[in-house]
Amino acid sequence: MLALALGALMRRAWPAILVAVLAIAVPYAATSFPLLPDGLSQWLLRVTPAAGFAVQQTLVEYPQVVAHYAPSAGYFPLPWWAGIAVLGAYAVLSLGLALSRLPHSGDRAGAPVDPR
Repeated sequence: MLALALGALMRRAWPAILVAVLAIAVPYAATSFPLLPDGLSQWLLRVTPAAGFAVQQTLVEYPQVVAHYAPSAGYFPLPWWAGIAVLGAYAVLSLGLALSRLPHSGDRAGAPVDPR
């Protein structure tokens, strides 16, 4: 849905696909390896569309268990429903921006149709 909304917003397929893949895959790839600090990795997986990967969460954080709960270890900082909510919010925002760019019905009334 995010890629579809970006395609409607940009009105071009390839840039929309590129932006969607970069917005989802790059934060996930950057946080999968322990190159970034844990706080920055968790922040990236909370506020970018890559938060949708929280659906794949298999680790549960228990307060009595001492473990390294970090994205590089396979832990996502959001529950599955919050990850889907963040991804859905990005899709709704993109779709809302695309709908606001549509011409109003009175603006194009009587205008000739461009055959291109």
